[in-house]
Amino acid sequence: MNILNTLYADMRSYLLTTFELLNTDTTVIKGYNNLNPIPKNAIIMTYRNGRHLDQHSIEYEGDQQIIFNSMQGIMQLDFYGESAFDRAQQVSTLWNTIYTTDILQNCVPLSTPMVRDLSFVNEAGLYELRFMLDLELQYNTKYQKTVNIVSDASDITTELNNV
Repeated sequence: MNILNTLYADMRSYLLTTFELLNTDTTVIKGYNNLNPIPKNAIIMTYRNGRHLDQHSIEYEGDQQIIFNSMQGIMQLDFYGESAFDRAQQVSTLWNTIYTTDILQNCVPLSTPMVRDLSFVNEAGLYELRFMLDLELQYNTKYQKTVNIVSDASDITTELNNV
């Protein structure tokens, strides 16, 4: 599983648990779904950007180079429907608590998000409630690459003589 899918799965699990949504009409989905209408009472997750938090570190295991780095990312959550404000406010309140860190498996919360009202008039001319949070989170990357490692300096001399 790639890192982004892991973050989406982690956030979705957090939201389903927090709001006890397993048997409800609320849908928790990834953003950027072209030609699909927004489901009623939806929570839409959109990963927006990320940056390195520190200098990478490298370890070696045999001929494997393992590169680690801590990342800061922003996951945008859009809440729709009658409970939109209450759900956004609840996540904002819980974000930097032990509750959240106990549930999230692949990232940890950073900062305290601000609830933003982005309600709009839909195609039928009716107001639709939409509240948004930008959640800052930290996650770690790990990449493993095969490298050429010389274990005996005499190998270098042998290789040079064969050139």
